[in-house]
Amino acid sequence: MFRKVLIAATVLILAISVSNAEAQDSPPNPAIPERQADVAYVRMVKAQEAARIKVVKEEPAVIIAKPTPEEIFANLYPGEDYNQTIVVLAKLLKGEAGGVKSDTNKACVIWCVLNRVDVKMRGDTVIECAVSVHQFSYRKRNQVKESFVKIAKDVLDRWLLEKTGETDVGRVLPKNYCYFYGNGRYNVFRNQYKIHGSKKITPKHSDVYAD
Repeated sequence: MFRKVLIAATVLILAISVSNAEAQDSPPNPAIPERQADVAYVRMVKAQEAARIKVVKEEPAVIIAKPTPEEIFANLYPGEDYNQTIVVLAKLLKGEAGGVKSDTNKACVIWCVLNRVDVKMRGDTVIECAVSVHQFSYRKRNQVKESFVKIAKDVLDRWLLEKTGETDVGRVLPKNYCYFYGNGRYNVFRNQYKIHGSKKITPKHSDVYAD
């Protein structure tokens, strides 16, 4: 009996020894540290991205202010007065379109003057062109009506914006139309000095003005 117990105990000890030896000889599971490393890397990337987004959001926005018509005018004509130019154009408009009802047709008169300025016809400045002899019906004594001043300023400002590179300013007369004649009720604009053979247009309505 004692011998059987001794044999059983010996077998159990050997089994435990073999199990411990196998556990010590088994290589470690590489998946565990690799998964831990992946998780740490993802966390690091997310933290860096969050920091970058925070920096971008905190950067102040850079706002570039557009120059005003007065500022543009001062750069183009340092020796000329912006407000006086408007008054001259308003007096010219009184002489050329005093009986015209259409604001679009009136605006075309101012555009025609400015078209001449663009090609340096009869002067280098707006006033020089407007008061040039035998060109327009400008008179110093012409009445300065508020409605004429409003149209003169509106067209001048739109023209000045074109000088900064803007294209959609609400121009109602093409750039190549530098001549016109009228009958007291409206003006007819043309692209050549000679009436015969020139292209003529009579703008009376537009999306810019409430005609």
